[in-house]
Amino acid sequence: MLTKSKAHLSNSAVILLLVIAAMACGRFQIGIEQPTETPQDTTKLTREEADIITVVVTQVDSETTEEAPETGAQGEVIEVVAWRGNIHALPQASAYDDFVALQPVGTGEFGLVGADEGIETEIRSLRDADPPNDSVLLWGELTCIDQDYNGCQLVVDRLEYGPIHTSGGLVEGWIGTIKSSTFNSGMSYVFELTGAFPMWYSLHASQTPELQMMIEELRGTGAIVQVYGELLTGVPDVNGTRIEADVIGVIQQGTITPEPLPEMMVDPTEGWQTFVNERYGYQFKYPLEAQIGFFGPTGFETNELPEGMTPEQYIDQLLKQYTNQICIELKYGLGYIMISAPPNQEKMYTPCGRTGVGQAEIIEKVENVNIGGVVYQANGWEVRATGETLDMHNEFFRVQLEDGTVFEYGAGPHAEATYEDYVMKTKPILLRILGSYTRLE
Repeated sequence: MLTKSKAHLSNSAVILLLVIAAMACGRFQIGIEQPTETPQDTTKLTREEADIITVVVTQVDSETTEEAPETGAQGEVIEVVAWRGNIHALPQASAYDDFVALQPVGTGEFGLVGADEGIETEIRSLRDADPPNDSVLLWGELTCIDQDYNGCQLVVDRLEYGPIHTSGGLVEGWIGTIKSSTFNSGMSYVFELTGAFPMWYSLHASQTPELQMMIEELRGTGAIVQVYGELLTGVPDVNGTRIEADVIGVIQQGTITPEPLPEMMVDPTEGWQTFVNERYGYQFKYPLEAQIGFFGPTGFETNELPEGMTPEQYIDQLLKQYTNQICIELKYGLGYIMISAPPNQEKMYTPCGRTGVGQAEIIEKVENVNIGGVVYQANGWEVRATGETLDMHNEFFRVQLEDGTVFEYGAGPHAEATYEDYVMKTKPILLRILGSYTRLE
C-alpha cells in the first residue's frame, strides 16, 4: 500500500470464488461469499488472504457499496513510489521554489524538496527541463501540512529520468481500481491508486492467464482491489511503469458497467521522431530517448589502395564517397540497432556491429523479425558467461535484406541490468523500431 492509512474491507468482502460466466445481458459485477472464518485484522488483506480471492461474475443488481477509501488527509504521510510528473520552477516572488505536476494531468500538484543536497541539486536541474528529462519518476514521503505549494511537500529520496530502466521494487498490497486507457494509441490496463492523488500504473499479469482474465473482468467496474507483484520502471507503458501482478484480491465490489473497449487503429510509433538517411535511401522512427551515432569508412583492403595515394588520402576519398552514414547506430535503453549500407558488406570499410563475445557459451538462435512490413529470418547468438547481468548474459541478431543492407540488433553490455530486463523492457521497442524501417522512393 502506498499510504500509511488503511482501506477497510466491507464486512462480507473477504473470500471470493472464481466463476467465469458470461451473462446474457453482458453486465458483470464482482460477487461476494461470506467467509467461514473472519480474519482478525479486517483492515487489509495479507498476500495469503488475497491469493485465494478471485473473480465471481454475477448479474449487476442495484445494491450500493461503500465509498473508496480516502488518502492524503491533513498530516498523513504518504509513501510515494514511482510517481511520474513534471518539475516546474515558481516565480522568484513566490514563497516556494518549485512544484511537481503529476501525470496524467489533473492527478495533483505539490511542492518538493530533496532528502539531501545532491538530490536537491538534481531537482533544480530538472525544473522546466527539455525532453526526455522533463518527465521524472519520484520516490519519497509526501506530507500535507500547509508548508509548501498547494499545502503539501514531497521529500524526495530517489528520482529517475531519461532512458533509465530499473526495477521499482515490490508492490505489497497497493489498493486501487482497474481501468483502461491508451498509450501510444494502444489500449493498456491501468491500476489507479485510491485517494487524493490517483496515480496511474500499467497493470499486467502476462505470466498468469487466469489473473490477466481477472484484470479484464474488473476493468471499469469500480471494484476496489489489492495488488501484489513487482513494479518495473522506465518501461514503454503508462507513466513509464508496469506492475507485473502475481496476486490480486477484490476487497470491495464494483457496481459500474464498463464501457466497451474502443476499436482503434494502433500506431505503435506515434510521437516518435523520424531519422532519414538520404544518401542510402531509407528512414525509420525512434523514441525521443534514443541516441543515434554515425560512422564512415575507417579502413580498407590493402590491395584496394590506389597507386600514388597515401592511406590517409584514400580514407578521405572514401569518406567523401560513402559519407559518415554508411553505418548508423541507434542506442535505446539496454539495447542497440546497427544498420550497415550495401557498400559496407562484409564490414568492408567500418565494423558496423559487434566484433567479439569474449569467453562464454555461445547458443545459436533463429527468430522472425518484421523489417518494414516484411518478415525476415534473423540469425542470432545468445551469449552466456557466469552471471545474469548483461555483461555476462546477452544476445544479438543479424539479418540481411535483398539490397544488401545489414541489420544487427541486440543487448548492450550493462553491469546493473539483467538479460531478463533487456528482453522485457528494451527488446520490444527495438523490434518496433525495425518494423518502422522503410525505403525512400
